[in-house]
Amino acid sequence: MLVFGMISRSNTTKNIFIQFYTVINVVADDRSTARPEAEPRHGRLGLGGGPPRIRLAEAQPPGDATDTLTLAFQASGCAVGRPTRLPHFSSRRTPGGAGRSPAKPVAWISKFGLSQRRALARLTPSGQRGARAMTAKEERPDGTAAPRYAGFISYSQKDKAWAMRIHRALERYRLPVGLPEGPHPGRKLGRFFRDDDELAGAPSLGTALERAIEDSAALVVICSPNSAGSKWVDAEIRKFKSRGPEAKVFAVIVAGRPDAEAPEERCFPPSLLRRVNADGNLTAEADEPLAPDAAKDSFPRLVARLAAGLVGIDFDTLWQREKRRRTRRRILAGAAACVAAVAVAAGVYMVREAEMRQLAEQSARLAGQAQAAMDEGRRSDAIAFLDAALPASLENPERPVVPEALAALRRAMADSTALGSLAQFEEPVTALRPTPAGRLAVFLASGAIRVIERDTGKPHASHPPDTLLEPLGASGMLFAVRNAERQKDDGTWANDVSASVIDPDTGKVSRNVELNASKWFGHSVLSPRGTRAFVTSYHTGPGDQTTLGVVDLTRGDDVGEVTATTTTLIGKDLHVSPGFGDDDTLFLSWGHGRKALAVWQIGEGPVTSLVSADGTAACPDAGAADPERQDSVTLSPDRMHISHARPLGDGDWCVQVWDATTAEPLEAHLLRKAYPAGIVPIARDLWALPKFWRDWQSQAELRTPNGMARVVEGCGQTLVDSLTLHARTDGWTIDADAKISACATGDTITVHDGAAFQPVGDFAGHEGKVQALWLDGTARALWSGGEDGTVRRWSVPQAPAFAPELIPVSPPVVSDDGTTIAAIFRTEDDGFFVKVFTADGNALSPRIRFALAPVPDGQQEVNRNVAPVLLDDGRMVGIAQAFDCGFPGCPETFRNRLKLWRTKNGEAVLRVDGVARAGPDRMQPLRLLARSGMAVLSLQDGAVRVIDAETGTAHGTISPPEGARILDTAFAHDVLWLVQTDSPESPETRQVSLLRLPIEDLDTAAAYTPDLVDRRRAQSAALFPAPDGRALMIGHDYAHRPSVPVELSVVGTDGKLLQAGDLPADVRSVSHVSFPGGGTRSATHAVVFHDLDVPPRILTLATGEFTNFTTETPGSTWEYWRADDPLRRAFVSTYQERLTLLSYGQGEGEQEKLCPSLHRSRAEAAAFSRDGTRLAVADQNSVRIFDLSTCALQREVAAHTTGLRPLAFAADGTLWIRQRDAHFRLVRRPPPDGKLLRALRRTSKK
Repeated sequence: MLVFGMISRSNTTKNIFIQFYTVINVVADDRSTARPEAEPRHGRLGLGGGPPRIRLAEAQPPGDATDTLTLAFQASGCAVGRPTRLPHFSSRRTPGGAGRSPAKPVAWISKFGLSQRRALARLTPSGQRGARAMTAKEERPDGTAAPRYAGFISYSQKDKAWAMRIHRALERYRLPVGLPEGPHPGRKLGRFFRDDDELAGAPSLGTALERAIEDSAALVVICSPNSAGSKWVDAEIRKFKSRGPEAKVFAVIVAGRPDAEAPEERCFPPSLLRRVNADGNLTAEADEPLAPDAAKDSFPRLVARLAAGLVGIDFDTLWQREKRRRTRRRILAGAAACVAAVAVAAGVYMVREAEMRQLAEQSARLAGQAQAAMDEGRRSDAIAFLDAALPASLENPERPVVPEALAALRRAMADSTALGSLAQFEEPVTALRPTPAGRLAVFLASGAIRVIERDTGKPHASHPPDTLLEPLGASGMLFAVRNAERQKDDGTWANDVSASVIDPDTGKVSRNVELNASKWFGHSVLSPRGTRAFVTSYHTGPGDQTTLGVVDLTRGDDVGEVTATTTTLIGKDLHVSPGFGDDDTLFLSWGHGRKALAVWQIGEGPVTSLVSADGTAACPDAGAADPERQDSVTLSPDRMHISHARPLGDGDWCVQVWDATTAEPLEAHLLRKAYPAGIVPIARDLWALPKFWRDWQSQAELRTPNGMARVVEGCGQTLVDSLTLHARTDGWTIDADAKISACATGDTITVHDGAAFQPVGDFAGHEGKVQALWLDGTARALWSGGEDGTVRRWSVPQAPAFAPELIPVSPPVVSDDGTTIAAIFRTEDDGFFVKVFTADGNALSPRIRFALAPVPDGQQEVNRNVAPVLLDDGRMVGIAQAFDCGFPGCPETFRNRLKLWRTKNGEAVLRVDGVARAGPDRMQPLRLLARSGMAVLSLQDGAVRVIDAETGTAHGTISPPEGARILDTAFAHDVLWLVQTDSPESPETRQVSLLRLPIEDLDTAAAYTPDLVDRRRAQSAALFPAPDGRALMIGHDYAHRPSVPVELSVVGTDGKLLQAGDLPADVRSVSHVSFPGGGTRSATHAVVFHDLDVPPRILTLATGEFTNFTTETPGSTWEYWRADDPLRRAFVSTYQERLTLLSYGQGEGEQEKLCPSLHRSRAEAAAFSRDGTRLAVADQNSVRIFDLSTCALQREVAAHTTGLRPLAFAADGTLWIRQRDAHFRLVRRPPPDGKLLRALRRTSKK
C-alpha cells in the first residue's frame, strides 16, 4: 500500500508544504527448510531463512487484488516511474514446510522519501532488474546457476563492529556509471552473507553456513589478531578455498600486521597464507591475498578496493569514477542544501512579509487614529496610539516603520521639548512652586499639596486638603492665615487670628502666632521671608476708621499700627490692597477707579503717600486720566519693583516705577497706544501688558521704556490680583534675567526666548486648560500643571540671537544654496539697513545701511520696490531698488539701482544705476540673473552688463545694435540666451532675434558678440528656462496676428527651435512655464500656464504636442503667490487666500496626486521645503507644516504672518516666518526620529 501526496495549507503562513509518505509491506519468503537451533540467523532484519526479499510471480492467482500506482509527484517537480503492476507476494513457509501461514508484514515508513530498501522505486524497469538480482539463483548465460550471495563475510565476533560496517557498505555500494563492460550484471554488488553468532560448541560449520559459503561468489575476511586466532574463521576460509584457484578471497586488515614478529600481533589466519586442496586441507604452496589496510586507506577507498576486486575491474579505473561520482554527489548535496535553504528562507520570508504587511496596515490605522486624537485635543490617546504603532527602536525595528506613523510622531513631539509627564493626580492642578529643598510643590483643587521630585516626579511628601495654604512667593515655604469670628459673653464679636509658616518638604511649622479675641482681621499677605503678616482692624460698627497693623511672626506680638482716616472717596470703610516689598516695606493701595499708592516703612513712621487718587498723572505732557478705566498697581514677581500705571486718552498710559525695597522713585514713562488690561513690572526696563478681552483674541505685549514692543500672542491672561499687589504668575511666568517667557492659553503653552522674546515653541500635551506654570530660567526648564491632573516637564529651546530692534520690513530672501538669509530692517531714525544671517539665525554681516534711490528733480515721489539680493551663495549681498510708477511705467529719468556689498564686512563693491525693471509679477524688482559665479544685469538702455558675482566687478557689456534692445535673458544648456528686438520703434516691422553666448566666454572677454540662432517677425518674446537649465522655451508674441497671438517653441541644445503645437484660441498670453520631472534627468514635458481663467496644459517637448492637463484653474502664477516644488512635482498658489495645489505628474496623462486633501483649502501663503518633503501653509493665526509623503499635519505653530512671501525654508530645514510687528520666527526641522521616539517612550511610560 502506498500513501502519498498529502498537501497541507496553513492559513497563517499561506505556504504550501508537500509531504510524502510511503508505506511498504514486505513479505519474507524463506526458501530454506528447518534448521538446527545452533544454526545462526542471517540477514539484516534477523528473519529466519535469509533476508527478506520480493519475489516476482509469473502470473497472478485469480481473485488477488492488484494495485496500479502512478508515482508522479508533480508538487515536488519529480516524476518517478510509470504505471506499474504491484507484484504478487508469496507467503512464508513455516519450519518443516507444513502448511502456509498468512504473510506477516514488515513496514517501513519514510517521510519525504522512499523506504530503506527503496523496493517500491525498483518497480520501474530498472528496478525490476534490481529485484531479479535479489531472487533465488538465476542462470548465467553459460547455463550455470548464479551464486546466491556476492560474498561471504568471515570475521571474529570480537570484530563484529567492523564486519557490520563493511557489510552495510558493500550492500549499499553502487558502481559508478560509465565503467567498461565487465562481469558485473548491474550497478549493485549484490547481497553479502554475514554470520551473526559465534558457533561456540558446534562440531562443524553447519549445513546452513556451508550452503551459504557455497552460494557465495567471493570471500571477504576481516583480518585482525582476533580472526587470526579463530578456528571458525580459518575453517570458513578453508571451506571456501577448497573450490580451487578460481575462488576469490579478499582480506581487509582492521588491526595488527601480517608481518608482525609477535604471534599475538599477526592478523592473517593460517588458511589465508596457504593454498587449500579440494579436501579442505592446507598445502605447502603459499598464497598472497589482496589485503587493503584500514589504517592506511580511508574507508571509502577501502570499500572501493573490495568492490573493484569483486566485480573484476581495475581499481584505478573504478576509483577515478568513484571520485567523480563523489564530487557530483557533493555538488548535488550542496545544491540540494542550497535549494532547501532557499526554500526555507523563502517560506520564512513570505511568512515574515505577510506579518509585516499586516503590521504596516495596523500601524497606518493607529497613526490615523493618533492624528484624529490630536485634532480633538486628546494627546494622551494619541501618545497611546503611537506607542502601539511604532517599534521600540528605529535601528532594529520589530515592526514596519510607516511614514504615517512618523508624521504623527513628529506632530505629537513637535518641539521635542516634552520631557514627559512627571505625575498624575485625580484632581486639577492649580499652582506649582519650588520647595526649599529644590523639589516641586503641587497645589491641587481640593487644597491638598503634594511634593514631588522635580526631575523624576517621585512622591516625597503629602499635605492634607487645606484651602488656606498658599505659596510664600519664591521662598518655597507655605503659609496660612486663619480668621475665626465668635461672639463673646457680652454679646460683642471678636476674631481669633492665627498665622503659620510651614516647610513643605518636612511639614514642620517654622513660625506660628495666635491672636485670640483680638481686634484684628488677618490677610493672606506675608513678607518675603515670612516674618511679618498684615492685619487690619476688626470693624465693630459702621463708620469706624480702618486701622492697619503688622504682626511679627517671630515674636508673636504687634510691631506697630497706624490709622488711615476714612474719606468721602471710600465711604464708611477702606478697602486696602497690600503688598510687601521686603520685610520692612509695605505698600498700600486703595480706591476704585483712581487708586492711591502709599508706603509704610515699618517702625519708621506713618504711611507716606506716593500717588494720590485725585486723577492727575506724573508723566510730562500727560493729559487727564481716562475716567472709564482704572489704575493698575502691581509689584514685580521678584518684589524688586512696584509700578503705578494710570490710563490716559487714546490708549496712552503713564507708568511710574519705584524701588520696592527702598521706596525710592525711579522714573516715569509715557506709553503710547498700549491699551492694556493692566501693567506688571517684570524688571526695571521691562513691563508686561496683558490684554485680556476674549480667549480667542487674547494677546499681550512686552514693553520697554524706550518704546520697544514685543507682541506675545496668546498670553492675554491677567497678571494682576485684585486683592493684593502681587502679580499672579500661574498662567504667565517670565524670567527677566534669562529672557524667557512662558504663558498658557487653553491647552497650549507658548514660550518666548532671547532679548527680543522670540517665540520658540508651542507646547501641547495637556488635555484641558493649563492652569499652573513654573519656570527655571537658569536650567531652561519649564513645569506645567492642568485641569487633567498631570504635571509635565519641558525643555526650553534656544532662540536665535536677534537683537530686540530687528523687526523686518521685507520677506526673508534665501541664497541659491539655502545657507544664508537676508532681510531689510528699519533703523531707529526711520532709515533702512540690510543684514545677512545663517540658516539658524546667527548674524553673518554687520548692519549695512543704504539710502533709497533718489527721485529725479521735478518729479513727484513714487513707490519703490526694494528687495535684498544674495550672490555667490551669500558672500555678496545687495539691495535692488525699482521705481513703481504704475501704467505705462516710469520715465527714463527714474534710474533703478543695484548696490552690492561684501557680506563679511559690509564693504561696498559695486553700484549700478539704470537697471531694467523686472515684470510686475516678480518678487525681484530688477532683471538680474546669477549663474556659475556670474551675474547678468539687464539695463534700461537695452544693454546687458556682466558682473563677477564673487568680486562684484563688472566684466563687460553686451550692447545691441543701434535702435535694438535686449528684452530677456536666461541660462540654459550652459549657454546665456538673449532675446533682442531689432526695431523696437516700428511694431509693424519689428524683428525678434534669439542669440546665444557660451558661458565660458563671459569670463574671457570685455566685449561680447553673441551668435544668432533665430530671427522672425514678432512683437516681443520671453524666455522660460527650467530651474536647473536642462530645458528652455521661447514664447513669441504675435500681436499683429489675432488668430495666433502666442507661439511657443522648444529651444534645443544646438539652438534649433522646435515649434510647439497650436495653443487654444482663448489663450492670449503665457504667464509661466514649469518643467516637471526634477532629479538629474532632462525635462521631457512642460506645463504651460495661461490667464487666470484658463486651465494649464501639458506640452511634450520631443513632439511639441499639447494635451489637456487639468480642468482646474491655477490661480495666479505671479511670484507673489506662487511656489514651485523643488522636486518639480507640483505647483502651489495662494491667490485670493485659497490654496491651489496642482500635481504635474511625469508625462502625458500621468497626474500624481500630491495631497489632494489640501487643494482649495484656505491659505494666505505657502512654501515648499528645499528637499520637497514638507509644505508650509500660513492661514490667519497659524502656520501649518505638512508631510508631503503622507499629507499629514506635522506641526502647527501660532504665528500672524504679514506681507508677501512671508515663508521661506533654509537648506537645513529651518522655516523662517515673517510675523506682524515682530521678529522672524524660526521653526527648526524636527529632531531625528529616533530622538523623538525616545521622548515618546518617556512620555508614554509616565
